[in-house]
Amino acid sequence: MKALFTFLFLITILVFVHEFGHFYFARLFKVKVLRFSIGFGKVLFKKVDKKGTEWAFSMIPLGGYVSMLDSSCKEQQQFNQDDFFESKKRWQKMLIVLAGPFANFVFAIFAYFVIFTSPMQVLKPIVANTVEYSIAYKSQIPLGFEFTKVENDKVSDFDELLNALLKRIGQKRVKVSGETENQAVSFSLDLTNWNFESNESPLKALGIQTPSPKILGVIAHISKNSVASQVNLKEGDEILTINNQKFNWKLLTDTISTGKEIDLQIKRDKNILDLKITPKFENNRYIVGITPEVERLPKDYFRIKEYSIFEAFVQGFYKTYDTIESVLLFLWNFITGKMSLTHLGGPIAIAQGSAMSFSLGLNYYLSFMALISINLGVINLLPLMPLDGGRFVVFTLEGILRKEIKQKYIAIFQQIGMILVLILMIIGIFNDFMRF
Repeated sequence: MKALFTFLFLITILVFVHEFGHFYFARLFKVKVLRFSIGFGKVLFKKVDKKGTEWAFSMIPLGGYVSMLDSSCKEQQQFNQDDFFESKKRWQKMLIVLAGPFANFVFAIFAYFVIFTSPMQVLKPIVANTVEYSIAYKSQIPLGFEFTKVENDKVSDFDELLNALLKRIGQKRVKVSGETENQAVSFSLDLTNWNFESNESPLKALGIQTPSPKILGVIAHISKNSVASQVNLKEGDEILTINNQKFNWKLLTDTISTGKEIDLQIKRDKNILDLKITPKFENNRYIVGITPEVERLPKDYFRIKEYSIFEAFVQGFYKTYDTIESVLLFLWNFITGKMSLTHLGGPIAIAQGSAMSFSLGLNYYLSFMALISINLGVINLLPLMPLDGGRFVVFTLEGILRKEIKQKYIAIFQQIGMILVLILMIIGIFNDFMRF
């Protein structure tokens, strides 16, 4: 339910922002706006304003539209010629169609600005370990190496590091610079074979393990009425072995997931006890009902980012620009085959992402909204006729040719574009169901 609510809220806001961009410039150039709708299909709610525009919520919430007065209107005699979209100058029509994506980018700048106005604690991009025979391992990146640059891009946390590396996926030699044991060093990464699944961490696929809190064998909490509470386990007990193997948290969770009886050796005060516990199947998984103590990372693994109001705005602008660049590079990598189309996501992926980010806090939710807003803006600029970018291409060609393109050619262009957009939507939805 939370995923549905956070998804609908996100989509409603971003669709409103996008369509309001079209609406604002249409009104600015005195084009008659007939309807502003959030959603498609049957109108569920509507209200007409003083200028005769119908504001509506429609049944299918996956989009929206601004209906402007044009030659297809059946009641043309009611309006002045200057009210028509076609009556406007070409540059005005171009600005009206570009205003939607532009509004999405402005929203992203504002969202990032809000995020950057509050102090943020971020994890320094320090290598905790490298996976044997991985790209990072072969590049001889040492443990404790802190990234400071990828080529000429400065990085101060793992988010910036990942974005900088993703922009260079497929490249043979990518120079990374940083520090290890207070010495400046640099290495070369070969990203030509950097592949990862849609549900896999890209950094993990690169062979870079990030610092993480150490999970101890000491039991911090036991859930009420759980199987752990029924076999004489107590808070403060330390798990020494699991089926005669030395404790580590991954081993315990893997063993629990089998559902089979587990032999535990625990330490309570100065006594060593042997216990047996059988996991219980609940909410589609096996559990025993214990929470371990966690040893936090030292403070020197983190840095605090603080910005003034002006700096926050500048950072919001640069973050938006950088994300637009990353989305464009992703699209190019899809086209050239450097990245698999399995990375495309649909509405289910967005719903899951919105719910997860919302559960982490307002800044995470705002950041996710900004990311989706940028994606919405960039995708709408693609040169496909159903999208704003396709209409912009038509107006541009008309300007070059100094005449209007015949409707039969526009119709063909639109049919091709709609087929391509439909294919991308089907792939995204198919990927959603494959991951679900």
